[in-house]
Amino acid sequence: MRTLCQGATGADVIELQSTLLILGYNPEEIDGIFGVKTASAVIQFQKDNGLFPDEVVGPITWGYLQRLIASHQIYIIQPGDTFYKIALAFGIPLSELLAINVGIEPYELRVGQMIQLPKNDFPTLDGMIHSGDPTNANFARVKVDINLVLPDNPLGEGCIPFASYRGLYAVDRENTQKLYVIDPLSNRIKWEFTIDGNRPISADLSQAYPTEITVSAAASLQNSLTELQKYYALIAPNLKLNFNFGASGALQQQIEQGAPVDLFISAGKVQMDALEEKHLLVNDSRIILLGNDLVLISGNNHSKITSLEDLTKATVSRISIGTPNTVPAGQYAQTALTNLKLWDSLQPKFVLAKDVTSVLNYVETGHADAGFVYHTDAQGSTQVKVIAVVPASSHQPIIYPAAVISTTKNQQAARNFLNYLQSPEAQQVFARYGFKTLEH
Repeated sequence: MRTLCQGATGADVIELQSTLLILGYNPEEIDGIFGVKTASAVIQFQKDNGLFPDEVVGPITWGYLQRLIASHQIYIIQPGDTFYKIALAFGIPLSELLAINVGIEPYELRVGQMIQLPKNDFPTLDGMIHSGDPTNANFARVKVDINLVLPDNPLGEGCIPFASYRGLYAVDRENTQKLYVIDPLSNRIKWEFTIDGNRPISADLSQAYPTEITVSAAASLQNSLTELQKYYALIAPNLKLNFNFGASGALQQQIEQGAPVDLFISAGKVQMDALEEKHLLVNDSRIILLGNDLVLISGNNHSKITSLEDLTKATVSRISIGTPNTVPAGQYAQTALTNLKLWDSLQPKFVLAKDVTSVLNYVETGHADAGFVYHTDAQGSTQVKVIAVVPASSHQPIIYPAAVISTTKNQQAARNFLNYLQSPEAQQVFARYGFKTLEH
């Protein structure tokens, strides 16, 4: 429980000074030092709000400060805060919170920093709103603004400490005296309270978070997923994401051989089909995540290639493609060139690569005159240019299926991340890297 008085220092003092300043009082410079001017501002605040005036900022004063700040739609960053935790605590969408705080780096929050909250009316305990079952038929998810009276009173008799908490709760319909806080990731009961007196009656009941999952993903996803990894850390700070990037066929074989993978994102349907036939996917977890285009590229300084047909010229000696047996981009290229009646004549020129990243590298370094990669790979390079988009009618649609692997020990964590990748926020990132976002 937080209690401050003159001479105190630290993050709580920064929060106090920032709050008083927002509310129109005049503490000294926001420096984290509780001095005479801060004490005077505290006393004035207490007088104005009918509190017993002294130089101590106890739980009651904290509670009033928090309530007033909430009415101003302002929040002051505290130690350990992330945008996700704040969004959860106030029952607001993470995307909305990010949208109204443009210019604030979500992964560089500072203690004492002020952010804006969207307007949101929270029901009181007497007006709880039921909106669906988070665990089973006996529970209903609610948003509630409630004062929790704490069982221990370190300030002695005459003082009633309380703390304000806003978040997602559940109430037992068969016993309305019980209130539960639901953990948003595991969907399990985390805290249990009695409504009569609002006293906490149990310790943390939630199971430990899974701490680590491994995602095997096609090489063409490396840049986008690496960026999304930073954002997801705001949502699940207790979860470590490990990525294994490579050719989809090689990743498929690793999974078949027992590699510890939780989630697989392939650049081709064939690889995912093979895993599904061997019952290596969690039922109902498979989705189509993204789409892409196949393009012909050459180096920026290469002027001898202007079309697919130019690949047959004697001036073009090396064409790089992914190995068709293991690289989906190579398979798409083989199918397209076969249908365009170019495959047989070009075979002597092919330089096979282990994945599309290698194809791109061969063209960038001049080890190949041209190559077939995804549009997203070409877009991410400053050393190549797109000569032509391979006609979509010449090959199967380029899709990126994703699914949770059946051997995972962290199925819920894997599902949570897969759900996040389908969110509007994540799809915007994928689109920025040139992927086609698909309807689910």
